[in-house]
Amino acid sequence: MPGRRQDSHGPLLALCVVIVVTTAALYVWLLSSWLSAPAAPAAAPRAAAPAPSPDESALAPARRALREDFLDPRSWLELSRALARAGRPIDAFYLTYGAREFFGDAAFFNAHAAFLRRAAPAADPDDEASQLFAKAQAAAVSDPMTAIPLYARSIHADPRGAGAQKALDALQGYASASEDGPQGEASRLAREALEELRKAHADEPAIFSALASALLARGDRATAQALVVEAGRKKRSAAVARIEGLLALSAGDADAAVASFTEAWEKDPDDLVSAEKLASLYADRRGDEESALPYEIALYRHDPRRLRGVEPLELAIRRALDARRTAVLRNVGVEGLGRYLDSDDASLRAEAAARAGELKDARWIDALAERLDDDTEIVRHNAEYALYQIARSSPEPVKVRRDDWLEGDRPLMRARVLNLFADLWPNETMPLALKALDDPNPAVRYFAKTLVFDRYYRRVDSAQRAEKQYLLREKDPLVLAMLGRGEAGR
Repeated sequence: MPGRRQDSHGPLLALCVVIVVTTAALYVWLLSSWLSAPAAPAAAPRAAAPAPSPDESALAPARRALREDFLDPRSWLELSRALARAGRPIDAFYLTYGAREFFGDAAFFNAHAAFLRRAAPAADPDDEASQLFAKAQAAAVSDPMTAIPLYARSIHADPRGAGAQKALDALQGYASASEDGPQGEASRLAREALEELRKAHADEPAIFSALASALLARGDRATAQALVVEAGRKKRSAAVARIEGLLALSAGDADAAVASFTEAWEKDPDDLVSAEKLASLYADRRGDEESALPYEIALYRHDPRRLRGVEPLELAIRRALDARRTAVLRNVGVEGLGRYLDSDDASLRAEAAARAGELKDARWIDALAERLDDDTEIVRHNAEYALYQIARSSPEPVKVRRDDWLEGDRPLMRARVLNLFADLWPNETMPLALKALDDPNPAVRYFAKTLVFDRYYRRVDSAQRAEKQYLLREKDPLVLAMLGRGEAGR
């Protein structure tokens, strides 16, 4: 009997052994199949706008300065730069574009030129580098062979000085010509000068970039490539990535060029060469206007007169932004407007404000009032008009907020609210308009005069007398300059 019990367990034990062995074999097969499976192909590289700064506290001083010195175009340009550095290129565009619209071409371009000069290092006319550069500039008119060594010596004296980049640009221009052509001797001399500068100042990316760019321009890709490899071993700088992008572009590899130029741009947002190439690659080659926007805006902010083809670049940017914001909000209902009114994109805030006005929904009154203090004119304008539309159908919810808005500490809001109420209820608003002529903020006084009195009280004798008295006591030079430009433009 005991033997029979032992024999009855034998087949069961054998079956268990078979199951264990089979399971182990199956596991080994699955593991080896997984390890040997080909990796999924990587997604094609796609450039992106510079990542927003996680902390926008750096914007606070520039925002405050705009509101305190609203009539000074420099405050607009300073905030534009701060917004761009915070990863807000669209707001930065509207600040620069809005400044040109508000101040007019003459005042704007004078301020913009001064703004660029302040951003560049100041030259000391008495130092050695500046004196050598001045001599080189004078000699370059008629004698490149004399100018080239002087340019090189000025760079040696101060590789990061105010004139160093201009001297490098001059040497790069000479060195880019063929050594077999009519400018061959000057080209050879400039190339040798750049090579010597490169050896003497190996850590200066601008010198590396000038030499590599000149080699590429004359078709010497192999030497430029070797230079890139050598420089890349020491430091992966924006200049190295930019030259890699130029090499890829010359080889017809657009994807690699986009990846390299994007790397260069992210390392150095002031790299206008990479910005120009990325704008062209996206807009012209791929037809992707939206991806081109951050780079086109960077080019526009540096040169607001810049063309894209035969039209002003600003028109192309505005067209792309208009199409984008219309598409994004096309199917957004009244409940979905809130997140767009608070967007970090001025174009979407402006469109959301316009939609709120079309829908005339009173629930957005307070959110729209916040936008009266927006950094950008396009949003302030649309928010005011939206409140006007709402007030025409639901006047009381707007009326009851009037005093809170006008007594607040935000001057741009005070000016817009005054204009809104003068348009809706001119008789009731006139005492408030008279008070605004003595507002402590110059911009509020200016807008009270130009937006309110000149529009709504031109035929009111008492208002006209008050306006004349105001003009006699106004002493702020920026207000007077703006009023003078307005008179000259009539």
